[in-house]
Amino acid sequence: MIALAVATFWVATSLDKIRPSAEPPEHVLRTISLAAARGECEAAQVVVRAEATAIESLEADVEPLVATIALSNPHPNPPPSRGRGIGGREIRGRGIREWEIVPVDLFRVDFINVVRPTGGDGSIGGDGSIGPWPDPLIPQRDFSNGERRRAFPVDVAPNHAQP
Repeated sequence: MIALAVATFWVATSLDKIRPSAEPPEHVLRTISLAAARGECEAAQVVVRAEATAIESLEADVEPLVATIALSNPHPNPPPSRGRGIGGREIRGRGIREWEIVPVDLFRVDFINVVRPTGGDGSIGGDGSIGPWPDPLIPQRDFSNGERRRAFPVDVAPNHAQP
């Protein structure tokens, strides 16, 4: 967790439902480890919580990841990279390592207003709460043509969290 005068930041897993009223957890994650096979995706959340002062026009951006795999018994003719990543091999010192540039898609979590509680009586879904619930994901860029969408900038109200 990084605490500044106006905001607190922490990392949450993709399974965490971060509501606007969320406080940083007692044991804050400072990093997250993502693992997925080729062709699969994995997600994580960075949460920004405005303290007493609102944050106006919050922007976010992310660079592609570089995945490296040390190969103890490298295949003499590796298959070409599949999926969206760009792959390659290089020889460094004593060993061979395989690398892949993995693109990262950035989304902003938006909220829907739940007016009728669900799940509190044992039915499927929710925790019985009403109010803002994190659900829609607004992409930073359109997948088909790369155009910028309206995910950012975003305003974060005082004492509210924005995943």
